[in-house]
Amino acid sequence: MSRLRVAVLALFVCALMLASVLASGAYDVTAFLQASSMGGQTSETASAAEFAADDLMQEIKKVLPRVSPKSAMCILCHSRVTPGIVAAWLHSKHAQVTVREAWSKPPLEREISSLPPEEFQDYVVGCYECHGLNPDIHADTFDHFGQRVHVIVTPNDCRVCHAVEVEQYQRSTKAHAYYNLVKNPVYMMLVKAANLVGEEAGGEAAINVTCFK
Repeated sequence: MSRLRVAVLALFVCALMLASVLASGAYDVTAFLQASSMGGQTSETASAAEFAADDLMQEIKKVLPRVSPKSAMCILCHSRVTPGIVAAWLHSKHAQVTVREAWSKPPLEREISSLPPEEFQDYVVGCYECHGLNPDIHADTFDHFGQRVHVIVTPNDCRVCHAVEVEQYQRSTKAHAYYNLVKNPVYMMLVKAANLVGEEAGGEAAINVTCFK
């Protein structure tokens, strides 16, 4: 049996197992989705979350002097709304090094290959530096508290600091992964099956989070 057939068979078996679990009611999809939309917080975790929020704010204060004014607005608000995202950013290299500092390193250490406009160079790379780029060409751009931002950051945005890397990426298979998948009938069959199972088990709450929605 070829590797492709084995892989397809394995995926099919996994789909059947998932369908069985969902149909049995052992896993409450609707409750899970509702909890996820609320951040999963319960009364038992509220005090722990408050303690974590205080720690997060202390970490934010350390980097704020190196954050652009527009990104600072994002961070201060989202530290309460989406603290996990802010915490992940704080541990990234984007939050640790300004563009100018990165460019001053030896070529093999700087991890950027092109310089953005002067206005960005003395700040670390925050929310607005990526989610505020090229708003006129993003289909998902929207007005958000006085700023035009977009949720999805594309390679064309990354190109501002990573021109060489983006050019390399565009020659890779990954750059064409979406179209390779949607044109694959076996993959799309699995997507449709997963969507159907999710909608049947989770109802209206599940429909908005199924594949390609």
